[in-house]
Amino acid sequence: MNASSRFVAQPTQPLLADQDWILHEGTPVRMRIMRTVSSVDAHDGDKADFQTLDDISVGDVVVIPKNSTAIATVTVADPRNVWREAANSA
Repeated sequence: MNASSRFVAQPTQPLLADQDWILHEGTPVRMRIMRTVSSVDAHDGDKADFQTLDDISVGDVVVIPKNSTAIATVTVADPRNVWREAANSA
């Protein structure tokens, strides 16, 4: 078995072709960010990648395996706010 092999738990009941597997809003997903993102050097449209820390299941089915990658996009980056907030709190 190589390092990239993956085992996914099989459901206890057979899957139905018309059955939807929905991960509902608010479902906790523990993730780790894979690189530092700072408002000092981030720009609108930059990508930040994350990795899941656990298998995410819906019922008995793993829908997102551990170590899966998620990508987020910076939508508003304003490095001036960092210095303004620091000055205001001093």
